[in-house]
Amino acid sequence: MKKYILVLLSMILLTISCGQNSAAKRAFEGHMKIIQSGDMEKLKKWDPVSEIDKIKFLLPGLKKITYKINKVEAKDKTAVVNVTMKYPNFGAYEDEFHKFLTEKYKSSNIIDRDQAMKITLDEAEKFFSEKIKNNNMKYLEKTIDVTLDKKGSAWDIEARKNLEFSSVLALGLDK
Repeated sequence: MKKYILVLLSMILLTISCGQNSAAKRAFEGHMKIIQSGDMEKLKKWDPVSEIDKIKFLLPGLKKITYKINKVEAKDKTAVVNVTMKYPNFGAYEDEFHKFLTEKYKSSNIIDRDQAMKITLDEAEKFFSEKIKNNNMKYLEKTIDVTLDKKGSAWDIEARKNLEFSSVLALGLDK
């Protein structure tokens, strides 16, 4: 009788553990679906504190991110998702973009910092969209751990706990 009770308890614990893992996996996939959508409105709802307007030029690159979940481990209110991500390397074109921008605007009298920022962001959006459209983009691949924290019934990804994940979302421009 004791054997049966131990086997039954083991099966229950395994089921509960796997249930948390699959919930964390689904939550991560949901977060990635929002990121890969490249939809500014969805991204603003997902991360209301970020300044999406200033990173609008990254949106076409976010659509190109692919991932494979290798392992999920959930315990209490924390889950770790080990994932391999392949993403566009905008950082590889930083010098080319800077040179392009300097050449295009070298004879302009831009004295206002806000105007310079707007021009830079507009040009970056065109430049990187063109790179992606012409399939001239270089890609990076990285295997990372993403930590999710359970808040109420939802699994959240906090940027400060996931610096490597944030680095991937910066598409190589954080280096």
